[in-house]
Amino acid sequence: MPSLSAVLRRLSPAGRPGRALALELGPHGARALLARSRPGGEIRVERALAVDLRAEGLLGPEESSARLRGLVAGLPAAPAVLVLPPGRTHSQFVELRDEDRRAPAELARSLGGRGADKAPHLADARILPAAAGQPRRAWITVAREEDVADALARAGLPPDRVARVVGADAALAAAFATIPARPSLAALVFLGPAEGLLLVVEHDRPAFAAELDWGAEQFVQALAADLARPADTARAILARDGADALSPATPRLAARLNGLRLAVEALLRDHAREAARDPVALLAAPRLLCAAGLSVGRAREPLAAALAAAPWPGPPAAAPGETTVLDDAVLAYGAAALVFGSGPETPDLSPPVVRAARRADRRVAALHAAALLLAVLGLGAAAHALHARSAVAREHAAVVAELREARDAVPELLAARAARETAYQEALPALYLQRRTRDFVAGTRLLRERLSAGDFWFALVADIETYQSGALPKGTPAAAPETQLLPGCLLRPGGLVVELSFRPGGANALDRVGAIIAELRAAGVFTGVDILPPRARRPGLADQSVFASEGAAYALQLDTAPFPASAPSAQSAPQTAPGLFNPAPR
Repeated sequence: MPSLSAVLRRLSPAGRPGRALALELGPHGARALLARSRPGGEIRVERALAVDLRAEGLLGPEESSARLRGLVAGLPAAPAVLVLPPGRTHSQFVELRDEDRRAPAELARSLGGRGADKAPHLADARILPAAAGQPRRAWITVAREEDVADALARAGLPPDRVARVVGADAALAAAFATIPARPSLAALVFLGPAEGLLLVVEHDRPAFAAELDWGAEQFVQALAADLARPADTARAILARDGADALSPATPRLAARLNGLRLAVEALLRDHAREAARDPVALLAAPRLLCAAGLSVGRAREPLAAALAAAPWPGPPAAAPGETTVLDDAVLAYGAAALVFGSGPETPDLSPPVVRAARRADRRVAALHAAALLLAVLGLGAAAHALHARSAVAREHAAVVAELREARDAVPELLAARAARETAYQEALPALYLQRRTRDFVAGTRLLRERLSAGDFWFALVADIETYQSGALPKGTPAAAPETQLLPGCLLRPGGLVVELSFRPGGANALDRVGAIIAELRAAGVFTGVDILPPRARRPGLADQSVFASEGAAYALQLDTAPFPASAPSAQSAPQTAPGLFNPAPR
């Protein structure tokens, strides 16, 4: 079951793991390489381990499997790539016509069996991207099921740990793709201990792959036979002398070197003929040599000179403390680079059991990813709800604080209101008198302003209470006890009654009275302005000699607002028109 880190790795934007484990399984040895992808695409080798199974006498699948499990037991978990040694796979590159739109699986079924023996085999195909001015090309690789099963058994890894199974040509092409300054056309020669491989790469696309029945040990054995020395001594001489080890005394080594050169050139000519290309261009293409086991000192010089090849530049330096020569692990390095997306997409020779485990792993990882997504969404919803509850709690606390502040302010407000009411009551008599005086002055002033035409005059001006009583008050206020107290005064009607006498022969007196009433109402000083009916008039109050003998006379009642018995609030205080005691704002 994949771990949480594996699930997060699949969800990452890059979609590729941070580490990769490559296992190169040969007939007599094995190699494990742990690499990490760093920012910028650089591949860093963290561990490079090798074991000589033949020297340790571990040639059986069970023995080698146990040894490899112990070899990689201390390494961090990472997707594993198995590299089949040269000679265990067969690759062919088929140019596709523009109208050929077969899927890779169909190409593998239709072309993968060509040239294969009758033994059960595995085949896979990939469509290589077309280079400029060149047709599309299909890369088909075939391997016997027995060889793949043997490699998996010797690796000792569970099927779900295996990311893919590739051939040596795929690993070599990926390793070449990591070289920064690489030619557009190159011939890559890889020599293992017993077998080799020739790979032609054009525009970063493999174009031809062929096996070489030549291994690095053959040249060591040839020199050992020429010098009649043990193989270890011959290897040490090659590492020390390099090309100087060739002499008339080493005819076997010279013959081997010449045979290797002829074999490589013959294969290049065959490819040129099959691809209808000029063989001179292929023979003149740059060559890179990688000889496993002969990378110490000057050991590669005779082979490089015979092939006119440059030594393989190799991967970057290993981590501090590593002593394994990385040039020997070029296939493992290329396999690790495949996991990080280096080079073209290569055929995968994983058997059905590995593919099924991989699909199950992806399904479980998808379930884990979905569960993780649901968990994240749940946490987000919970955080949102918690934030909302926290906001409501903060708002509630603010409201409670305001209510408490208002509650604590009530006694002070009540005391202030009581003090204000007391002050108002103390000033109430003076205010009442001022109000009565203001009403009188305001009324007479408004009427006086309308005397400009000279068509009427004031015959009588009295307060409403006196007018309604029909007689002038007699005696002192003691004669009316109910009016001695201030509340009784406040209940007395307020306002004026004005009797007007109109000059005879003037304009229509009733129209003139109507105009005066309209003007007084518009002034807003009085709450009500109206003509008293004849039955409400009190002719006994006025001296009749002040009235015109033949002119009309009318009585106007000018009502004022009742005087408040308590102090009015600032919000409810009426907005009166400007007057003597209420000047207009400036």
